[in-house]
Amino acid sequence: MAFESYPALLVTKLYVPQARSAHVSRGELLAVLDTRSECKLVLIAAAAGFGKTSLVADWCNQRAEKAAWFSLDEGDNDPIRFLSYVVAAIQTCYPDVGGELLAALQSPQPPPTAHALATLVNQLARTPNRLLLVLDDYHVIENRAVHEALSFLLDHLPPQKTIIMLTRADPSLPLARLRARGELLELRADRLRFSAQEIADFLNHKMGFNLPPEALQALDTRTEGWIAGLQLAAVAMQSLSEAKQAFIDSFTGSHRFILDYLIEEVLSQQPENVRHFLLQTSVLHRLNGSLCSAVTGAADGQAMLEHLERNNLFLIPLDQARYWYRYHHLFADLLRARLLAENPDSVAELQSQAARWHEANGLPEEAILYALDASDFEYAASLMTGSGAGVTRRGEVTTLLDWYRKFPPDFVAGNPQLCLQFGLAFALNGQWHEAETLLSYVEQREADSRPDDALLLAYLVATYRQDAARLRAIAAEAAAAPTPDRVTKMVLGLIVGLSGDLRHACQLMAEAQESSERAGDYSLALTALFHQCRYQVFLGNLHEAYGLCQEALARIQQIGDAALPMASFAHTSLGRIHIEWNELDRAEQHLSQAIQLGELSGFVTGMVSSATMMLAEVKQAWGDSHEAADLARKAMAAAERNDPPTEVIWLKTYQARLWLRQGDMKAAGQWMREVQTQQQSVSLFYPAPVTPITQARFLFMQRKTDEVIALLMRLLNAPRHLLTVEGLALLALARAAQGDHVHAWLTLEQALVAAETENRVRAFLDLGAPMAKLLGRYCEVHPEQKYAQKILANFPAGASEAVSVESLSERELEILRLIAGGHSNEEIAQRLVLAVSTVKWYINELYGKLHVKTRGQA
Repeated sequence: MAFESYPALLVTKLYVPQARSAHVSRGELLAVLDTRSECKLVLIAAAAGFGKTSLVADWCNQRAEKAAWFSLDEGDNDPIRFLSYVVAAIQTCYPDVGGELLAALQSPQPPPTAHALATLVNQLARTPNRLLLVLDDYHVIENRAVHEALSFLLDHLPPQKTIIMLTRADPSLPLARLRARGELLELRADRLRFSAQEIADFLNHKMGFNLPPEALQALDTRTEGWIAGLQLAAVAMQSLSEAKQAFIDSFTGSHRFILDYLIEEVLSQQPENVRHFLLQTSVLHRLNGSLCSAVTGAADGQAMLEHLERNNLFLIPLDQARYWYRYHHLFADLLRARLLAENPDSVAELQSQAARWHEANGLPEEAILYALDASDFEYAASLMTGSGAGVTRRGEVTTLLDWYRKFPPDFVAGNPQLCLQFGLAFALNGQWHEAETLLSYVEQREADSRPDDALLLAYLVATYRQDAARLRAIAAEAAAAPTPDRVTKMVLGLIVGLSGDLRHACQLMAEAQESSERAGDYSLALTALFHQCRYQVFLGNLHEAYGLCQEALARIQQIGDAALPMASFAHTSLGRIHIEWNELDRAEQHLSQAIQLGELSGFVTGMVSSATMMLAEVKQAWGDSHEAADLARKAMAAAERNDPPTEVIWLKTYQARLWLRQGDMKAAGQWMREVQTQQQSVSLFYPAPVTPITQARFLFMQRKTDEVIALLMRLLNAPRHLLTVEGLALLALARAAQGDHVHAWLTLEQALVAAETENRVRAFLDLGAPMAKLLGRYCEVHPEQKYAQKILANFPAGASEAVSVESLSERELEILRLIAGGHSNEEIAQRLVLAVSTVKWYINELYGKLHVKTRGQA
């Protein structure tokens, strides 16, 4: 799949620059670059004008190796856009690499960075020969996510593949680690300066000046080998038939002052039409003949560009056909400064003409940039909501927020469609105050003038703020729509899901998915499918949920060889399913993938914290309490960092469940006290019954069986859900503890019937030795109950005869510790202020629970 198929990408950013006529080939430095065979990164860092681009372009053009070139600009700070260009650059060398990935990156729901890079690395590893990936002007990158993506790529780069970075400043990359490993080659200003011989070669042989050695020495001293200064001096001296020495004598000062002086000399020597052309076209990032003619109003744009190139006026060709060019960065900066000084009123009009040319030629995103530079906000807004809407569909949040900062706040406030686009970008970026402010501007307008998608932003803000009244109002508005569109149906499904009616929510999501597919909106259809996965897990319909998750992942595979950011929904759901099935290895794989996807894609709200806490459950199931506790702490930290405050409360319930399994009654008791004082809120990510079930487990460990039974009976009268099996199993234990074995076994049978339908195992195993003991007795009486025997077989050997901490009361534990300390019955009675007969009764109870006959065994 050729990169030219994607109009959002500018192909001129992917060409290796061609050498100019006066180019000096730098054999010594080229030889140094040839030694980089074991290096992952070649870093060429120096200020502007030191020939970084010319050196590497010459190296790439002279060597037979494949070179993928990417010239960066400020717009490439968006991770998805950056990665799209990297893939497209590689395709100039290997057309078969990354086609599906590039399609996914350009899709409405681009893939997370982790999967995109993993896919790219795997495909590069299968390509033969060396590959040089050149990143020119990397200093424009300020986004940490781009730096992290490049660090990941460097860490996993296959052999014979090298990244070459040209930059004015050291990047935020692990350079020290690369140096220590011998994987970094560095060229800096001290090595890039022209030598005396190269200065002579350039000025006398390439430019034909025949300067004497003392003049060459003076220029060397004054420029210190700075290539841009020498080039500017050469252009200035071209117009001097005599007095070259006088010019050289006056050539002094810092680089900046030299440049200011020389630009004046260069411009003053140009014909007026050339000077006018240079100034007017200085507003352009890239130039071609048609664009220059549109901006200047002259018909000779292409001829003028050819004249500039022939006369070495700092014009750099960007493609082999010499169709696209750009000015040398320093030259362009000074031309723009001169234009602003001489004719500031013309700048906006020139930029506006450039914007309209780019729109007319199928480059709307470039047009938006020029329109914003020209402060033509009406035009920029029309492009954003029209032909330039691809940035929003692709989810390039960073780019959208950069554009937002260029609009006047009052202008955005008066444009509801812009408010919505920018508001969603802020919400996805976790900047809720800004999202809420923009939403308020939309809601101040009459209902019939609001964008159709306004309900989605309203839902996101209301759920974050836990505004139940607002959610009810949104639900009423959505339900009142005579013919609800697919977005409205999805919002209604989300709100119904929050209310707990998960079956109705699934139905609405299925309808939203179907209508989205009919409309060709596959991104929204996939989103609706993910929510169905989540709801079916909450309902306890594990097999149906598993099928939906597999369907979702299969659709992702069809879109491209990568997973979309929201695939973390599917992997988190699969993690829970495999935990319930006691398939812990597979659960760990899916949960680890969900965490990686979330962290590297930025899709972290709810997903990273939930998946990390489930991973703690897996570790605890394997008996690794230390690792489980550590993961639980990380999950809570992620929730406090990324999730709404109410979600943190819900997640702590899962941490309390781990404390109960670890026997940490003190920590669990603190949670119990906290939860009783909190008003229960609606959760985006957690099933509501988890709190009362956990409370019941705590009460059971305190041997408060009456309270356990009362609580569970209220809960189990509600509709069935994921925790129904666990509730029934716990109720059976409580009844058995009261000696009501008939009802205990009847309840256990109910739990087994409900569990067998969905192959539930873990709900029984997490109840520990008391459940193993109850199941053991049940299987002795009912050997025909194969599913009960299957569950019992999953307990550790001897569990049905062992005793767990939760089956002992606090008093029994205290007496057991005194027995272990060697105290007699009388001493124990004195310490605890009990009658000796009471101590003997406790000890007999302990012997029975521990299945021992002596103090030593106890």
